[in-house]
Amino acid sequence: MARIPILLILAVVTTACVSTPEPLVVTETVEVKVPVYQVREAPEWLAKPYQPGALPVFIAPTAPGATVGLDAEGARLLRELIRNLHERDKAWREWAAVE
Repeated sequence: MARIPILLILAVVTTACVSTPEPLVVTETVEVKVPVYQVREAPEWLAKPYQPGALPVFIAPTAPGATVGLDAEGARLLRELIRNLHERDKAWREWAAVE
C-alpha cells in the first residue's frame, strides 16, 4: 500500500525534471538619454603636415656676419619657423580645449 504513493511521487518528480518549460524571452527597446562621444574633426590647416617655406642654413660660427651659427637671413628664417610652430601649437591646444 505504501508503494503506490511512493511510486506516484517518484513518477511526478521524474516527470517534472524531464519536461522543462520553454524560457520566456521578452524583448523591448528602452531609450536611454546618455551623451555619446562625438569625434571632432580638426581644422584642415591644422590637420595637414606643416611645411615651412625655407629652412635656415647653419654656418660656421667663425664666418663673417655669423650670429648664433646663422647669417642674418638664416636667423630671420629660424625666428619665423619658431613663431609659426608656436602659433600652430597654441592653435592645437585651443582646439583641443573646446568641449
